[in-house]
Amino acid sequence: MEPKWFWMLLTVLLLEGWSKGCLEHERIALLQLKSFFDNPKYLSNWTDVKGSDCCQWERIECNITS
Repeated sequence: MEPKWFWMLLTVLLLEGWSKGCLEHERIALLQLKSFFDNPKYLSNWTDVKGSDCCQWERIECNITS
């Protein structure tokens, strides 16, 4: 493997490991929006459990840079 690919892979792995999941205020905001979707049954794993990682919810994609 070329050195540049090694460093790129290492950087991605390290950054991914530092992700803490969604923030509590983000989780609450998503739960408030859930009722506005046409068919919220598709969002059944969006649960109101404190500390739940909304980055793992169906149709949610988290990004550590935003």
